[in-house]
Amino acid sequence: MLANLEALKNTGFDLALMLDFLGDGKYTTRNATIRYARTALMCSDELPNIFRCCLKPPRWSASAKKKRATGGRKGLAPVAVDLVPRGHAQGDGCLGLWTRFLGGVLPSYHGHHHLSAHVRNNWSNNRLQKTFSIYFKFKGLTAKGFDVLHALGLVMSHSWISKAIRRMSRMTLDELRELVQKYPWVLTYDNVVILFKIFSQRLENLQKLTSGTAATAYLKPGATPLPASANQDLKEQRAANLDSPITIRRVLDLAAVGNKKLRPYYAWLLLAALIHSPDFDLSTYKFKDHTLLQKPPPLNPLPIGKDAKSMQFLLSSLHMYGKQWVESIGREKVIAFIGDQLTVSRLRGLFLRRAGDDSSFERLDFLLPIFGWFHVAMQAANSLHAQYLGRAKGHGFLASFTLLGRKGLHKTSTEGPFHAHLNEAIHHVGEAEFREIWRTVAAQSKTTVEGLRSKTPSELVDLATRALSHHASSEALETMRRRPDRDEVQEFHTQFTRDLLPYLTLVAAIKSGDVGSLEALLPTFLFRFIGGGNNNYQEEALELLNGLNVDWPQNVALHSSDFVRQNCWLLTFTDNADNFVSFDQAQEHNIKDIKVTYKPPGPRGGWDYMRILHPAIPTIRTNAEFIDQEFNTLTRGKKHTSPSKEKDIQALLGRLEDVHEFKPGRKLDEEDKPEDYIAAGGQTWIFGETRENWRKKRNFKRSTEERAMGGDAASDVSQDSEHSDEQIEE
Repeated sequence: MLANLEALKNTGFDLALMLDFLGDGKYTTRNATIRYARTALMCSDELPNIFRCCLKPPRWSASAKKKRATGGRKGLAPVAVDLVPRGHAQGDGCLGLWTRFLGGVLPSYHGHHHLSAHVRNNWSNNRLQKTFSIYFKFKGLTAKGFDVLHALGLVMSHSWISKAIRRMSRMTLDELRELVQKYPWVLTYDNVVILFKIFSQRLENLQKLTSGTAATAYLKPGATPLPASANQDLKEQRAANLDSPITIRRVLDLAAVGNKKLRPYYAWLLLAALIHSPDFDLSTYKFKDHTLLQKPPPLNPLPIGKDAKSMQFLLSSLHMYGKQWVESIGREKVIAFIGDQLTVSRLRGLFLRRAGDDSSFERLDFLLPIFGWFHVAMQAANSLHAQYLGRAKGHGFLASFTLLGRKGLHKTSTEGPFHAHLNEAIHHVGEAEFREIWRTVAAQSKTTVEGLRSKTPSELVDLATRALSHHASSEALETMRRRPDRDEVQEFHTQFTRDLLPYLTLVAAIKSGDVGSLEALLPTFLFRFIGGGNNNYQEEALELLNGLNVDWPQNVALHSSDFVRQNCWLLTFTDNADNFVSFDQAQEHNIKDIKVTYKPPGPRGGWDYMRILHPAIPTIRTNAEFIDQEFNTLTRGKKHTSPSKEKDIQALLGRLEDVHEFKPGRKLDEEDKPEDYIAAGGQTWIFGETRENWRKKRNFKRSTEERAMGGDAASDVSQDSEHSDEQIEE
């Protein structure tokens, strides 16, 4: 042995290097002697013993009391784990392997099951099972599947979940009752229609389509509450201006000021379409980080951060305790009720028709009805759709929808994803219009869109302002209409682009939390709704303009006006910018949870159970988001295929070629000629009866009496402050 080792050493080899070369195919396959030696080793009876010695080398004599050599276990163990199961799985010993595997695992499994059963019996020490129970219950798991998980000790029982929902509901409402005493709060209301399915229908047990009312309370801990005098001041200001609401001149002045403020944002939309186009290639533009290429700062941004996040509480019913507290609402509180146009108009109708009741509470003097901006955006999109639909072979929306293959957009709808699809189509069509304007501007400058890269940022801003003035403004439109040889195609697309800009700005302002831009847009949408014949939304726009400028008391104007702007239009649940939603859109999300996501699927999921369930939905939602985040399933179902925006725009650009260039005598088909809603609305506002008709509808003189509420009234709204599970379940 020593002689052989010495011979290896003299040749520059050691034992490990020799074995490595012996196993390397480059050498063993070229020489017959080496091949024979390798084969003899691999087939020898000593090979298994060699590996055993490598794993567990022989130790010194027992009397030496020295530590056993480490051996090659560290290097061989991973190889053994990798090779042994693979070899067994490919051979006839698979059944034996699994028999031995189960024999070793089953005792451990039974031990785990036994421990799980013990943990489940102790309801105070099973947080994992509780969390999984709520998650699986509201993620569509069937009752049988839930029973299996319960038998395995992974979830709690059905009875525990029912009691937990009642407890969560009660605790949520208790928390809400405490918070409304500390922070300002607003309410959103909306109708909800739910189909209760029956698994085995009978004549006396049929499916029912029922309707109800869903409500949510919102609080913002960082908001400044209104002063105690706000209620009385609001009543006095309303009474003083009952016969003198906002004037025609005042609205026109607000429109002029608003348009002036919004022009930089309109120009930015045009500039953004240029710099983000593939032909311009902003990433390689030498001034790509210049401040002039950034979006203009918002007019009046809402704050972001921890204190700016809103809290929401779904209501089953509004708990009001005690006669004195109820009476104080009418005298000391101002409560904003937010919803869609139908909800707000009905609340305003109650406010007017109860003007002669005996107390401030019964007269709803505390009520401040405010429409939601999400429904304004929906109605504005529908108005554009009605104005510019046109023919399938014309210049309007229908031609674009046909070209892009967008089905279901030829007729407006309030159900399903219609608004989302229409909004996406409007954005794509709008960007195509803006790029065509830039092609025209570049051609007038004797260059191309790509050639505009040679311009400085200030020159690009000047070009965007000029493009707005010449191709997307009322001034340009009036100039075109005065030409003797009018180009009706150019006029159509100039008016179309002008009308798209306020809508696109509205959508961006909602997302970014810019309430200043929303206020500046109000007169424009008032004229659009008047010109388009939308009487309901023109009244809502008038009511808000009148509230901002007339009805809200001057001595607390900073409080009242800012309270509505800061706390009643938009909200966010995150710390990030561009994550704002309007209150009515947040309510729509809650209604989706009520009707779809967390609707009880069983035969007993009626209104009584849903009244208990709804306050617990935010907690259930938070629990589901936590589980999804922990197990990395958060994105499943929340990401969609990106729409082929660039493909749509390129297809539209082929249809829009030269539409913004002046070509004398071009004519439009009569079906493609749109009305000018904004101009018509402005003319009707000045010379029509819109303001007078609106003033007459709201001219109800209000009582100022404060008679004490009777015992019946007190009992109607007061309840015992202690609630058991049985009371909540009823």
